[in-house]
Amino acid sequence: MTLRERVEEAEAAAGRERDDARNGTRATRVVAIILTHNEAKHLPRCLASLQSVVDECYVVDSYSTDDTASIAAAHNARFLQRSWVNHAVQFNWALEQLDPEPDWVLRIDADEYVTPALAAEMRERLPDLPPEIQGVVCTLRRTFQGRMIRFGGLSAVGMLRLFRYGCGRCETRWMDEHVKVPGETVRFRGALIDDNLNSLTWWTEKHNRYASREAIELLNLEYGFLPRTQATGERDLSETGRKRWL
Repeated sequence: MTLRERVEEAEAAAGRERDDARNGTRATRVVAIILTHNEAKHLPRCLASLQSVVDECYVVDSYSTDDTASIAAAHNARFLQRSWVNHAVQFNWALEQLDPEPDWVLRIDADEYVTPALAAEMRERLPDLPPEIQGVVCTLRRTFQGRMIRFGGLSAVGMLRLFRYGCGRCETRWMDEHVKVPGETVRFRGALIDDNLNSLTWWTEKHNRYASREAIELLNLEYGFLPRTQATGERDLSETGRKRWL
């Protein structure tokens, strides 16, 4: 986006805020952050699901070689590129790029999408949440090879994916990293769907990468060669913390 376009956008936003103030209302601005690398297969579906619920999407890419960039452009998403370190580093860097500052930030993966029920709940409930509520726990449902997972502890997992800008950051971890907020949270009933369309070969390679990241995390617990957000042995009674302990 050119400087002139940024100025025009800022002036338009200011005009909308003045109109809202005259009408006694204030719009709630929501942005989504999507981390990508060669996600042309999934990104159109993800972006389409966000059209009615977020004001802007930031696609933060680690130098894809497929059509990820052109898909982001076709959906008027902000497209940024940065070399990959890990999910936590990439996401926290993305938070620093948001301009202008939004009210709420949605973390969503490219192979996920927002259900109409969650989109409606976000539109209806976010503007009325009190200031002490800093995060929203969303229900994440997963599919595997085209079928919804219904058992095994993965059927409906609560994850903090929506948070007030300036209140949340991603844990500094190499594996099983999550967004944390210091304040109170609420849970929405609507769901995000994790529906990856890749082959079994891709899944095998993914879990091999997970195993390597888990090894780094466990070695870091013992030797402390990298910074961590959560101290070893720290008690975490959230749904995420209980799953991590198990």
